This record gives sequence, structure tokens and C-alpha cells, in this order.
Amino acid sequence: MEWRHPVMAWPNGQVEDQVRSLGPGKGRLHYQRWPDGREHIHHDRYDPAASAEEAALHLIVETPAVPIVLAMATTTTVAAAVVVVLWAVSRMRRSP
Repeated sequence: MEWRHPVMAWPNGQVEDQVRSLGPGKGRLHYQRWPDGREHIHHDRYDPAASAEEAALHLIVETPAVPIVLAMATTTTVAAAVVVVLWAVSRMRRSP
């Protein structure tokens, strides 16, 4: 199995980003190198290139995507609640 560019990647300033599949159900190795020479290699439990299921699991379990989406959803929910409250208050003020 050869090293390749990842199907999905978070741009964290790295100058090199390579992955190597370890086979069905075994995940992948993930190598990253930054401009200052730092290198990092780790094992991703799920290989997004293997299947849609593994791509979803990788996104949910091994990336910051879920906290970001939850923060966005929370912000949107709070904003929507504020709009509803303001609308209700404005309707109450108009009532005779």
C-alpha cells in the first residue's frame, strides 16, 4: 500500500499531508509535516477512503467537525430563540 494525499483533510498549515491505508477495517497511518520541520505521524482508526461509513466515522470521531457543527447549531438555535422572543414581545406590545 502506498502513501497518498488524504481524501479529507483539515488545513492546519502543514506543508505535507500523506496517508497510507492499513487494509480493510484497520484504518490508516497519517503523516504531517509543518514549515518549521515538525513532523507528526498517527494512526486513524477509520480510513475515509475505505467506505462512506468509515468516512462518516472518521469525521465524527477523529476530527474537530462535530464540536464545530455543534457550536454552530447552538449559536443558530440561540439566535433563532432570540428572534422568536423579540417577535413575541413586539406582538404583545401591539395588542390592545
